[in-house]
Amino acid sequence: VVKPSLEVLDRFKTILRRGEFLLDPRKGWGGKFGGFEGDMTFQGILPYYYEMVAPEGEHNEIELDRCIYNQMADNPRKSTHRFPRATPLDPEKMGFSDTTKCRDGREDCSDTDCQRVHPRDSVTAHFTFCHKPWDCSDGLPGTVAHETCSVLLREWYG
Repeated sequence: VVKPSLEVLDRFKTILRRGEFLLDPRKGWGGKFGGFEGDMTFQGILPYYYEMVAPEGEHNEIELDRCIYNQMADNPRKSTHRFPRATPLDPEKMGFSDTTKCRDGREDCSDTDCQRVHPRDSVTAHFTFCHKPWDCSDGLPGTVAHETCSVLLREWYG
């Protein structure tokens, strides 16, 4: 959710026109904000702007609850699988499990366990984790996220 002033919008345009995204090697916006999915998009330029470009005293941003705004039904914990995964209902059958380590580096990340937040409690959704509706996703069966993903996918076609 963003509502910048025209002055801030002009700063974003300047960043884009100057091409401040370093691609080879891929270091991202200003050479510091990259290396993750979506880094070339709004997901990368926004932190770059507010952490590196915005003038002192103009930092009026707030971090919203990502389970409510931008709900992805994702698991906050690292997985024994090489990619982040939803918590398996039967780890032995699925072949992977959660670790106790939080993906964001905090000691306790139970406050961002979005896979357990029902979509009715969310304002916006992001289909990266549950997969895109037009790809005929099955909503991550066998995981805690299955119910949340299934509801998000039904809402898309609702």
